[in-house]
Amino acid sequence: MRARARASTVTQTFNSLKIDLNDGALKNFYEEAKDLSFVERGELLMKETNEIIDAHKQLAKEGQTQAPPEDEPVVHHFVTFVDGCKSAPINHGPTTKEAILDNAAKVCK
Repeated sequence: MRARARASTVTQTFNSLKIDLNDGALKNFYEEAKDLSFVERGELLMKETNEIIDAHKQLAKEGQTQAPPEDEPVVHHFVTFVDGCKSAPINHGPTTKEAILDNAAKVCK
C-alpha cells in the first residue's frame, strides 16, 4: 500500500464514528497515536506500519470482495481525497451523516 493511501485509510478509519476496531495492528497504532499531533502521527505511521502493511498484503491476497446485493446497506465504505501538495490536513469544519455529501461537494468544487 502506498504511503498516501495508507495514511488516508488510517485517517478515515480513525475519524469514523461508526467503526469499532478489533484487537490488532490498526487498534495498536490508534492507541499509540490518538493523543499525538497530526505531524507526530504521520511520523509514527511512517515508522510503525509493518504490521498494518502485512495485514493489508494478507487481505489483498484474498482477492476482490463480492459486491453486496443492491438492497443491502453499505456500512463501512468511505472515500478519501488526498492532496499531496498540502503540507498538512485542512479542517473544513464539522459535518453530520446527513450533510457530509453536500459538504464534501462544496469543498471539491
